Amino acid sequence: MEHQHVTLKEQIDEMKCENKDIDVHNSIISTTQDGITYSAGFRKAAYSCIENQVLVASIGLVMNVILNGLTGVGLDFVPSPSTFSQMAYEMGVLDDIQVGETVVKCDNLTSSWDATDRKSTRLNSSHKGI
Repeated sequence: MEHQHVTLKEQIDEMKCENKDIDVHNSIISTTQDGITYSAGFRKAAYSCIENQVLVASIGLVMNVILNGLTGVGLDFVPSPSTFSQMAYEMGVLDDIQVGETVVKCDNLTSSWDATDRKSTRLNSSHKGI
């Protein structure tokens, strides 16, 4: 009986060690999907920060603090602010592509132009109506 008690105690200790290893492994989230490309979830979180006007210099810190505060998990790598600036630029490119696609698919599009001078500067404006 004593031998079984010792064996069970050893198994419990081993399981506790394994559980600690799992906790340590799960306490870090990878920002990339293949070591190079940022994962879709990471990009979605970054785009959300950009849309909500979080400063690009602070996005990585904000994401890491929120993630750690809510789940106790941290990011494995926080990209530089220039990376988030590039992501903001990409959002503008995607917007231009979506507008272009809409214009091409539209059967009835109205286009107008307007211009005005302000403080010795000529301002041109283009309006598209669908």
